[in-house]
Amino acid sequence: MLGPGISRFLEKEVGMGLVVILIILALIAGGVGLLVEGLFWLLIIAGILFLIGVFAGFRGRSRV
Repeated sequence: MLGPGISRFLEKEVGMGLVVILIILALIAGGVGLLVEGLFWLLIIAGILFLIGVFAGFRGRSRV
């Protein structure tokens, strides 16, 4: 068996590894969430610009 000092060292290393993994997963989840939020706003802006273009097109055709 391992001595008490080495056992505590390994427990601390495993705990630190879990903390690092959780931090990396949190950063990935946050990045994905930010990407989805950005795409959502991009979709809203594109929809508004599309509607403006549709109304401007109908208005331009009705004059001719």
